[in-house]
Amino acid sequence: MTDKKEALLLWFDELGREDVGIVGGKSANLGEMTRELQKAGVPVPYGFSTTAKAYRYFLEYNHLNEKIDQVMAELKDPNDTDTLQKVGATIRSLIVNAQLPPDLASQVVEAYKKLSQLSGTD
Repeated sequence: MTDKKEALLLWFDELGREDVGIVGGKSANLGEMTRELQKAGVPVPYGFSTTAKAYRYFLEYNHLNEKIDQVMAELKDPNDTDTLQKVGATIRSLIVNAQLPPDLASQVVEAYKKLSQLSGTD
């Protein structure tokens, strides 16, 4: 099994509620459900999750931490909803327009290919 804390991607059947810090609550819960249902013999769709480490790697690769800090500096008053919306939109744009690191993109593509094979789709 992969060292979960170092992985960029994990399959649901590798995850449980103890992994919230690694993949977040929704993915950890999907993993927990997957493991329990598989034990009970219930067919469960396959799936995978990127990890918090992958997210931090993505931010670092694109130097987004610094850019986000600069944008957040504009927010002096969290009750200023106009500025809050502007800051949020700018940060979303930074993330959406950033590039996935090639090795992370490759892992996601390979996992998706495996997922397609396991689920019998192309």
